[in-house]
Amino acid sequence: MKTEAIKVSYRDKTTGQNVSLGTIDAPRFDDVDEAIAYFESQEAGKGQEVTLEYIHTALDIELQRQYRDANRPDRTKTQSATSKFKQLSPEKQLEALRAAGIEV
Repeated sequence: MKTEAIKVSYRDKTTGQNVSLGTIDAPRFDDVDEAIAYFESQEAGKGQEVTLEYIHTALDIELQRQYRDANRPDRTKTQSATSKFKQLSPEKQLEALRAAGIEV
């Protein structure tokens, strides 16, 4: 298993600035079995359960970001429409362009 140094910081409430706390080493897995084995070593008997919890959390965050970007009232309609378009699969994007009379 490889590791990657990732930055850790926080936003100081008094100054509004990001303050670095340095870096930590985070595991990078080559496949799902390696991830399950890693979490199994951290919490015996719960490797698959913990792996799924992390996957669900990551997916929730990504879906929230996509929805937020597409529906923010402080952005112009063009930006929102572009964000909604980017959420579509490549096939659906091509289908939408063709339906609008734009050949690709």
